[in-house]
Amino acid sequence: MSRDSISNTYAFQKVTLGPWGLVVPLAAKADVTLPLDRMARLALAKDANAIVTVDDVSGLSWSASIPVS
Repeated sequence: MSRDSISNTYAFQKVTLGPWGLVVPLAAKADVTLPLDRMARLALAKDANAIVTVDDVSGLSWSASIPVS
């Protein structure tokens, strides 16, 4: 994932790339474009949405249905 994939909403709390994933400080907000390789695009071609799950270092997780474009 490149830095260009992250569009931060706020200048003071930014989502950044870390060594093992995204670093999201408290109150940060950003639009993140997830890159899809050729195989992922083929697997998702028939689906209108994908389930994206975010895991927190505390062990919590959140899931959302996201439109595939």
